[in-house]
Amino acid sequence: MKLHGQLIVLFFLGFCYAVSSLYVPGVPLRDYKRGESIYLSANSIRSIKTQLPYEYFTLPVCRTEHGHRFTIVYQTLNLGEVLQGDRIVSTPMNLTVLRNTQDSTTDVCSVKLDDDAKDLLQERIRQEYLVHFILDNLPVVIWHPNQTTEYTEGVPLGFIGGDPLYDDGKGEPGVAYVHNHYDFTILYHQPDPESVEDAANIARIVGFQCVPRSLRNDHMGPQRADSDEIVWSYSVTWESSPIPWRNRWDAILSLPPEVTSAHVKTFIISLVLVFLLIMMVIFTLFRTVRDIRRYNAAAQEREISDLAGAQEFDETGWKNCHDDVFRRPVRSGLLSVFVGVGVHLCAVSFLTVLLAAFGILSPASRGSWLTAWSFIFAFTGFVSGYAASRMFRMFREITPLKIAFAASMLWPSVFAFLGLILDFVMIPTGSTMAPPFGTFAALTGLWIVFIAGNLVGRFFARRAKIYQYPVKVNDLPREIPSAPWYVRPIAAPLAAGILPFAVMFIALHYTEQSLWFDTPYYVYGFTILSVILVLLTAASSSIIVTYFFLCWENYHWWWRAFMAPASSALYVFIYLIYFLAAHLKVGGAGAFLFLVHAVMVSLTLFFLLGAIGSLTTLLYVWRMYASVKID
Repeated sequence: MKLHGQLIVLFFLGFCYAVSSLYVPGVPLRDYKRGESIYLSANSIRSIKTQLPYEYFTLPVCRTEHGHRFTIVYQTLNLGEVLQGDRIVSTPMNLTVLRNTQDSTTDVCSVKLDDDAKDLLQERIRQEYLVHFILDNLPVVIWHPNQTTEYTEGVPLGFIGGDPLYDDGKGEPGVAYVHNHYDFTILYHQPDPESVEDAANIARIVGFQCVPRSLRNDHMGPQRADSDEIVWSYSVTWESSPIPWRNRWDAILSLPPEVTSAHVKTFIISLVLVFLLIMMVIFTLFRTVRDIRRYNAAAQEREISDLAGAQEFDETGWKNCHDDVFRRPVRSGLLSVFVGVGVHLCAVSFLTVLLAAFGILSPASRGSWLTAWSFIFAFTGFVSGYAASRMFRMFREITPLKIAFAASMLWPSVFAFLGLILDFVMIPTGSTMAPPFGTFAALTGLWIVFIAGNLVGRFFARRAKIYQYPVKVNDLPREIPSAPWYVRPIAAPLAAGILPFAVMFIALHYTEQSLWFDTPYYVYGFTILSVILVLLTAASSSIIVTYFFLCWENYHWWWRAFMAPASSALYVFIYLIYFLAAHLKVGGAGAFLFLVHAVMVSLTLFFLLGAIGSLTTLLYVWRMYASVKID
C-alpha cells in the first residue's frame, strides 16, 4: 500500500513537471509563400512606470504607406484582451516573405509634429513606453545575449541622452530621442521537403527580433523627439532557423535559472511546513480518538464524571460543549453566502489553472486567462447557489431565495463597483484600460447567466437530503469560560493566516512580477503544486484553531474556522501595497489600477480560503462528535 502511495505521488509530480512545458500556440500553423506580403500589427504601448496602456496610433506615427492612404484595421479581440487593455491594429509596415532589405532602408512616411505631438512623444519616451509589434502572433523581442534574461518583449519608443544602452555618444544628456528606425530580424523554419511540396519557397515564422535605432535624415546623429518632422523607416532580414514551429515560444517563455531554483527551494520549504501542519492535525486526531475511547468506555460504565480534565487546560474540554457545538452561528446567512462564494471561486480557479496546465491558456493565446475565467465563472454559478443554500439548510430547514440571490450578487457587485470606479478614473487619461460599452454589456450578460445558475443550484439544494447533527443542541447556550489571549477570536485567526500566506508568497511574487513587468510566467506545474499546498495549509490551520477553541469549551467555531485561513488575505493585501511602493513606484491612475487589482486578489483569497477552512473543519468536527456516545 505504501508503494502504491509513493507511485501516485511520483506520478503526480511527473505530471506537474510535464504539463509545465505544454502550451497551445494560440494560432494555427501557417505557411507563408515566398514573395507574400505581411503587414505588421501593433498592440497597445505599455510602460512599467505608469502601468497605463495606450493605443499605438495615439503616437505621431505613420498613418500612410509611402504617401498613399492606408486603411487601419482593428483586430477582433476576446474579452480578456479588452479587459487587460489590448488594442491590436495593423500598421503600414509591409514585409515581403524571404526578401531582405538590410542593405537598404524602407521609408514608410514622414510625419510632421505640432507642439502637442512633440510634448506627447517626449512624455511617452521619458515614461519608458514600449512598442509591441506582432508578427504571426509572435511579439517582437529584443535580444540581450549578455544579460540573464536573453529576451525582453517590446521595443523602447526612445531613450534619453546619455543612456548607455542606446546612446552612441552623439546625444545630449537629458534630451529625449525617438527610435524612428527598426531593424527587424525574422527567423523562419522551412518544412521537410518530403512532407510539404515546394518547401524551399515556404517559411514558417519562428522568431521576431528587433534592434531599434534613432536616425536623423542626414544620419549624423540621433533623431530628437522635439523635431518638427520625423521620418519613420525599417529594414528586414530573414534568417533560417533550426527551431521547429511548435517550439517557437520556448525562448520567450523560458525562465532564468535563478527563478527556477527559487521555485524549487520554496516548494521544498512549503512542503516541510505543510507536513508539520498535517502532523499537528494527525496529533489532534490521535488525541481525540484516545479521548473518545476513554469517554465511550466510561459512558458504558456510567463513570463519566471520573474523567474530568485539568482545570487550567482541559484536554477533553471539547466534550463538555457537545450540546452547543452545532448551535447556529451569528449571521448564519452571511456565513452561508461567504462559503458559497468561496466554493465557487475555488472551482473556477481550479478549472482555470487546470486548463493552463494543459497549455490551453498559454501566453501565446492573449487574454485567454481572463476570458476563460470569466466564462467559467458565469457558467458554474450553480456551484455558488448550491453551496450557499446547502450550508444554510444545516442551520434552518427552509432555504429562502435571498440566500442564493445574495450569493449571485455579492462577488459580481463588488467587481462591478470597482470596475465602474476604475472606468471613471481611466476615461480622462485616454488609456485603453477603460473598457468600451460593449464590454460592460458582455459582462452584464455573463452576470445574468451567473444569477440563473445560482437559482438552479438552489433548486437542487432544496431537494437534497437534510443531514441531522450527530448531537442535539440545547435550547439554552452554556457559559463560555475565560481563555488566554492566544485563543481569543481575533488573535488566533490572525496568527493562523500567516501560514497560508507563507506558502503562497513566492508564487504570488512572481505572478505579480509577470503581470506588472510584462515578463512571462509559465511554470503552471509549480503553480498547481503551490495551490494544493496552500489549500492543505488552509484546511490544517483552520482545524487546529477550531480544536483549540473547542478544548477551551468555546463553541463559537463557525466563523473562527472561516476566518483562520481567510485572514491570510490581509497579509496578501499588505504585501501587495509593499509591492506597489517598493517595486512599481507608480502614482496617479496607475496606482489606483493596482489598488483595484490588490482588492480583487485579496477578496478572492478571503472567500476561497475561508470556504476551504469552513468545510474541512465542519467535516472534522462532525466526525469527532459523531464518534462520541452521548447520554
